[in-house]
Amino acid sequence: MGEWMTNSLTFFLLLISLPLISPSVYNLVFDEVETIGGGNYSRHEILTNGSFRIIAVPIEGDIDMYISYSTKNVSFELSEHNASSATCGMDYLDIPSVSSFYPRPTYLAIYGHPFHEVSKYRLIVVKRVNEEDKKEEDEYEWEDSPNELIKMIDEGRGAKSHSPLFILFSDHLWNILEIIFTILLEI
Repeated sequence: MGEWMTNSLTFFLLLISLPLISPSVYNLVFDEVETIGGGNYSRHEILTNGSFRIIAVPIEGDIDMYISYSTKNVSFELSEHNASSATCGMDYLDIPSVSSFYPRPTYLAIYGHPFHEVSKYRLIVVKRVNEEDKKEEDEYEWEDSPNELIKMIDEGRGAKSHSPLFILFSDHLWNILEIIFTILLEI
């Protein structure tokens, strides 16, 4: 194999390994628009093991969010939830990595406020997947606000991801790969 071919193969392997070199920081787990009647619950079971953020954005009406690490029938009753977010706008909760204090699954209840006959909301679950930033006590401070995460998702990125080197090459990766394969097939 000639020097040119060896250099091309090395460059090709570098391009393929870029996603491995620069892993995503966030991964979109769930993103749906749902409706709920006033005074009712919508319940979810989240099996994700790493740190994740749950974001509920009201579109119409008002909703509140409750989580439990042990009770499937999570509710607003103090004995039936471990954490809650009950604002008159966007609600969010940060869930730490799985441990003996925070077992999985995590049970989520969205409660439709009874002042509204029907509430419509967007439910988003974003997982933190970059473990090199993980702290020993399983706590994590999110770099991006819920609004910034939603903006990234809406722009089609779905997550804060990849190093500047990956972003530089990602748009041109397929063109470069096509050229390399064409050259390799002609040899």
